[in-house]
Amino acid sequence: MKWETESRTEKKKQGTVNEDFYKINEDYCIVSDGMSGKKAGNVASKMAIDYISEKVEKLIAPQDTLDEENFKRQIFGFIAQANENVYQSSIEKPEFQGMGATLDLLVRKGNKVFVFHVGDSSVFIMERDGSFKKITQDDTEVARLYSKNKIPKELVYTHPLRNKMEKIIGQKRKVVPSCIELSLDNIKYILMATDGIASYVTEEEIEKVMSDEKDKSGILNKLFEIRKNPRKMAQIFKGTSEEYETDKLSEICEILSDYDDATAIIIENTG
Repeated sequence: MKWETESRTEKKKQGTVNEDFYKINEDYCIVSDGMSGKKAGNVASKMAIDYISEKVEKLIAPQDTLDEENFKRQIFGFIAQANENVYQSSIEKPEFQGMGATLDLLVRKGNKVFVFHVGDSSVFIMERDGSFKKITQDDTEVARLYSKNKIPKELVYTHPLRNKMEKIIGQKRKVVPSCIELSLDNIKYILMATDGIASYVTEEEIEKVMSDEKDKSGILNKLFEIRKNPRKMAQIFKGTSEEYETDKLSEICEILSDYDDATAIIIENTG
């Protein structure tokens, strides 16, 4: 597989730093959304990515002869140690108390990619035949409730517990990421996005954008345009907020979108 990537990130207006952090390499992509303890979310995301990317780059060197199981085991170990590093810093330094980060790591090996996931950033794929799906499941209470059919899909974006995390890097001394294996044969696009995109652009809209736009730049531009469309977000919130007029909801949603950093990486399979 040959792949080409394009990325975009935006800092929230209501913050001094972008707490999202990402890195792109010819054999891996990694993105992390920092969560502020005492304004240290950017420390957590950068700490996790710096450690993991350094280790992964050594692992995927040309002389790598590991089989898939040992390959995955090594990466699980890197993520475990990154989690320990963030956790220790959060309990040893008062200014870092409560910090944590999401993590999505995509690593290529042969004709496969391995996606390692912690938190509520998201990874989506579109195949060459146009089929689309989100391949990660958010590690949130709302996602768990939805997976058990306890709440309808339309409440996923507006439920009051939608940001309550059940698993993030640095939250506890130990963390076990989920791991998804994908064959690259039929994949056209892979999209990695923090919740600044995935919480404001519905899966149906993401699918339409990835189908309709002609190139990576078009996809990114449209996603960020939709994210900042308060009228569209008001329609989402309207379903559970009938007490507000749509114009007022537009104003509320515009303010809310300014409180989330947003990052997206689009990977095109050109092989």
